[in-house]
Amino acid sequence: MILAAQLIVAVQMIVEQKFIGQYEVPPLQVVGWEGTWGLLAALILNTVFYFVPQMPSVVNSVMADFAKSGLDNVTDPYCNADNIRSVVSHLENPIDGLFMIAHEYRLVIASVG
Repeated sequence: MILAAQLIVAVQMIVEQKFIGQYEVPPLQVVGWEGTWGLLAALILNTVFYFVPQMPSVVNSVMADFAKSGLDNVTDPYCNADNIRSVVSHLENPIDGLFMIAHEYRLVIASVG
């Protein structure tokens, strides 16, 4: 996995250098466009993956672990079987991620920096 990531980064650097040299684009503009396209790709992929259902075996496994944990009797309204099932039934759940960031100051610090 690490080798694949390094290969992708190396290809990205080569493409950026060729792009800068061929079209004479300022380096900071290239970085800006890279961020813009990265944000756009993340938004599109998160939206698509939200509507892709998770494999039933994964959902059943998570629900079994939840039942074994004994957390089903906790008074936290977020920690109930219906909510857990709705969270894990999506391949990616950015809505839940934003909810967690909004309700936990340490996640805000980690996200903002």
